[in-house]
Amino acid sequence: MKFLARYGIAVILLMASAVVEAQTQAPRVGILVTEISRSESQLIKGIGDEIKTLGYRVRKTIFLETRNAKGDRGGLQPAAIELVAKKVDALITFGTSATLAARAATRDIPIIVVHPSDPIALDLVAAMEKPGGNVTGVAGFSEEMTEQRLEKLKKIISKLQRVHVFYDAKKKSGQDNFTYVETIASKLGLQAVKHGVKTAEELKVTVQNLKNIAGDALFHVPDDLVEGEAEFVLENARKNKLPTMFTDETWSIKGAMAAYGPSYYEMGRQTARLAHMILSGRKAETIPIQRAAKFDLILNYRTANLIGVTLNQDILKEADKVIR
Repeated sequence: MKFLARYGIAVILLMASAVVEAQTQAPRVGILVTEISRSESQLIKGIGDEIKTLGYRVRKTIFLETRNAKGDRGGLQPAAIELVAKKVDALITFGTSATLAARAATRDIPIIVVHPSDPIALDLVAAMEKPGGNVTGVAGFSEEMTEQRLEKLKKIISKLQRVHVFYDAKKKSGQDNFTYVETIASKLGLQAVKHGVKTAEELKVTVQNLKNIAGDALFHVPDDLVEGEAEFVLENARKNKLPTMFTDETWSIKGAMAAYGPSYYEMGRQTARLAHMILSGRKAETIPIQRAAKFDLILNYRTANLIGVTLNQDILKEADKVIR
């Protein structure tokens, strides 16, 4: 009996040791986000679903270490340093701030950038085909989708004449975004109205002073200053019965009349496939930046009804999602 007892204990110890060894050898992937809103949740869901499709078992054959700064950009750097200290095999970052924090923390661990905008223009990578350094990723290139977003807004507002564009005047990217919208708007027979602001307070005052003029709409371009006050902007746009077109589903859920942008769930799946390439031995610098594979049109029926916009059947059928 004593022999059997000792034998049983030995087996248990060996099994426990095997589990620990398997966990030690299983790859670890860090995920760094500024906060987890709708977009990030969809991104993480897409990563998790595709990881399973690729044959991994979370917490058994792969570990996903998520760090959420909960809106505090100052918390990104310590979180990135912590993930590097854990010796993760790859880092997934969402947005510019998280990517910059990861790059400051390591030049060795592969970083997979997930960005709704153009990572080249933001100097996050050197080129599409050869990103350079330890970075690759998936990008929405939302600026390049400007023409499609304006075309869809024209379908919704048949008498559209002017689009108001707010951006951070302190940043060159803001001015560049407006210039691009202005060019596309002119091509479509529209006028782009410039609202370059330098502070959140200036933004609020300018938004409150917008007049309700027939044929006007607010057209969003990616901008940290504007997005930081998006709920204020959307609330006042609804009060002034001003149609709004934003860049992704998050803003439609918060009250924008419409949004057109990359599917973060699908970007998550693409990201998981890039992580798999890296875990299989590919170097990040040799993996080209991928473009978002799917774009969604989201309509907020409640907001449209509130501001007096009738969504015709053609645009409702075209929508990927209608919030009622």
